[in-house]
Amino acid sequence: MPTQDISGLEVAQLHLRHLVGGRARSYMGSLPHEAIYQIIFPETPGALSRFLSAVSPTWNITLFHYRNTGNRESSVLLGVQVSPEDAQHFAAARASLTEFTFKELPADVRNVFDQFIQ
Repeated sequence: MPTQDISGLEVAQLHLRHLVGGRARSYMGSLPHEAIYQIIFPETPGALSRFLSAVSPTWNITLFHYRNTGNRESSVLLGVQVSPEDAQHFAAARASLTEFTFKELPADVRNVFDQFIQ
């Protein structure tokens, strides 16, 4: 079996050991226009509702992995399908969520996650 050193990938260390279950996949094995983000999620009342109100009605959430750390903020791994035509609208929705920090996973980290969440 091939191996890969993930000791330098903090997001992988934080989420992979607790990642359970599957996710939506098309018959081709991948989801078109899917992006995966690490989101710093505030631990405040109503934060999930505000987040879903901005994202969920318009875009398909393919992955939502919440990792509660007991701190003021938690890390969420979010997969979402955004068509290229809708990218600007999604960027505006992200910008409206000022209390959340979005960071798209770089290709090397995404490759690690793709091994586990297929």
